[in-house]
Amino acid sequence: MHHLFGLVLGQKDLSRAGDLFSLDDAEIEGSLSEALEQIKIISSSPVSKTCSAILLFLPLLFSPTPPLI
Repeated sequence: MHHLFGLVLGQKDLSRAGDLFSLDDAEIEGSLSEALEQIKIISSSPVSKTCSAILLFLPLLFSPTPPLI
């Protein structure tokens, strides 16, 4: 899995989620299946702090362009 996916999904470092937009698609394409599996694991875990983390991250993962903040 790409290092940034590991930080965002594995360590719940949401401050780095926006950095995924700075990567070329080719850099993360090979990690998408594993990232989605990690999201499934997180989302099926008991409601906890991870629930809010995944809800914040999902729009960033599937957005074609970075959100305007």
